[in-house]
Amino acid sequence: MKINIFIFSSIFYISGIFINNFFGNILFSFIVLLLVELFFLIIYLKNKKFLNIQLFGTFAFILGIFISSFNLEKIEENLNFVNKFTGKTEIISEIEEVKEVKEGDIIYKGRIISIDNLKPKNDIYAETFVKNKGNRLKKGEIIKANSKVYVYKDSSGFSYKKFMISNGYYFKYYANGFTKIGENKVNFLEEKIIGLREEMLSIIRKIYPEKEAIFLGGILLGAREELPKELKQNFNNSGLTHFIAVSGFNITILIVFFSIFLKYLPKYFQIPVMSIIILLFVILVGPSAPVVRAGIMGFIGYLVLQNGRQNNILATSLLTLLIMISFNPLSINHDISLHLSFLAVFGIIYTEKFFNRIFKFLPNVFEIRTAISITFSALVFTLPVMMFGFGRVSTVSPITNLLVSWSIPLAMLFGFLSIVFYAFFAKLGIIIGFFAYLLLRWNIEIVNFFGSMDFLVLKSDFGEYKGYYQLIYLIIFTFIIIYFKKKD
Repeated sequence: MKINIFIFSSIFYISGIFINNFFGNILFSFIVLLLVELFFLIIYLKNKKFLNIQLFGTFAFILGIFISSFNLEKIEENLNFVNKFTGKTEIISEIEEVKEVKEGDIIYKGRIISIDNLKPKNDIYAETFVKNKGNRLKKGEIIKANSKVYVYKDSSGFSYKKFMISNGYYFKYYANGFTKIGENKVNFLEEKIIGLREEMLSIIRKIYPEKEAIFLGGILLGAREELPKELKQNFNNSGLTHFIAVSGFNITILIVFFSIFLKYLPKYFQIPVMSIIILLFVILVGPSAPVVRAGIMGFIGYLVLQNGRQNNILATSLLTLLIMISFNPLSINHDISLHLSFLAVFGIIYTEKFFNRIFKFLPNVFEIRTAISITFSALVFTLPVMMFGFGRVSTVSPITNLLVSWSIPLAMLFGFLSIVFYAFFAKLGIIIGFFAYLLLRWNIEIVNFFGSMDFLVLKSDFGEYKGYYQLIYLIIFTFIIIYFKKKD
């Protein structure tokens, strides 16, 4: 009973934040709450136990409304600060991490220290564009540059501005001709881990051709190197982009890879060891918010695979989501990576066993069947969000995922071993790397073959009504969870 109250209250708390973010008006949010209350009262009027649960849900919904309102006021304050600066300004920022490499530029996440000697009251981050000349800025370096403040704008019904704000970015600027004026030293452990990551990526580039190296670096270390434009488009068209992004699904595949070895350990050792592996991976990739979130969701996915109790896993997932959106309420509406991470794990919670039975004819050597089952269970819940968020869904996505997902754990296995052995005996590392190369090449060929067929991509522009469709999907998804809970 207690866990049911928590699950129901969590759903209402999250819904309260979502609704108030959507309308941006407390009055409208309370009207929605009133309609929901009437709906449940009509259905469960004679069920006193459910009415008690509903009371907790109502309180949670109201709390969500006020958390959202407080955050929207803070965002408005930050936007007012940024909008003061219209011409060329002096911007001082501290480098946090490499966000991505794109069209000759390295885009860094920069924490704004001051603009024209004015300091923001709250933390404000900006996309910091620097020409890619080979040498990269390091975390903690403080730079000064003269640039205009380019505030994000919405386009074609997509609220790009709110999407970027939900990720912490309020504007972008071009730091060409910047000056280094200081540095905040990172701690010793973090410095060593960053060095290890760079060394591993360097070895990958030595062993593998460019495309395979970028692909392996993405799935193994979450590297943000730029894919060739055509290959990137083919990944989108073939429905396989999730394999090159750090997400809860991606890390769950990583977990499947390590499960190949951990299954030989005693049961009581497996979860602690996997926890350490995920923690090291998160630190190695870079503990940004999306990566930390992916690590947590990946671990929850692992608990599902370990046949944990469904109720407890759902409650843990909702608790994780609840904590994350309490710190960043806008993300529940506009951060698609958040949606995909959690929906993928919910898909694994409820449908992984179903797909495992469907693919029982496949061998489970190197966890091949498990990887395929996870892929399809994640797709079931994430496809609608892909359609709403990106305005496109690959109709061949189930086929391409079936052809590729089995090979990802193996590619990661041979890729990891090739790096380890190359460090001690280069020729042996290259020999082992050849097996990873064949698997990576297979994946890229599948991507290019299906990705080149643009007519297989279902495109739909939901425009200004996109938010309403997302709201409807949230309501449907909530009832799906309630249905499964009632069935259990």
